[in-house]
Amino acid sequence: VIEYNKDMSERIRQYQQFIGKYVVEAQEQKAQAVREAEERVTAHYEEKLAAAIAAAPKAAPAAKVAPAVKVAPAAKAEPAATAKAVAHVEPAAKSAPVLEIEHAATATHPAPATPAASTKAKPAAPAKAKPAAP
Repeated sequence: VIEYNKDMSERIRQYQQFIGKYVVEAQEQKAQAVREAEERVTAHYEEKLAAAIAAAPKAAPAAKVAPAVKVAPAAKAEPAATAKAVAHVEPAAKSAPVLEIEHAATATHPAPATPAASTKAKPAAPAKAKPAAP
């Protein structure tokens, strides 16, 4: 029985070593395969990108546009619900038109009115008939 236990203990130790080595090597091989695949994909798309950049027409440099914006505050006589702010954008070039913008909330839609009380009328109670006098 003692000899059998020693033999089984040795087999278990060898199996544990084998499994430990196998798991570590498998993880290392997997990590290496992932790195290689990433390198292949990166190289493939870098080649495609370089070809696309080489084939693209050269773009003309864009004109610098720095419009000046002036915002006119609302007139003090107007109620807050209908006040408008207008932005005047100066053209970048003398031939460009001036762009005027009104705030979208006040330009086409008035501010919603908040009801002070319920707007539903209560139905009148039916009149009770008075008994006729004898």
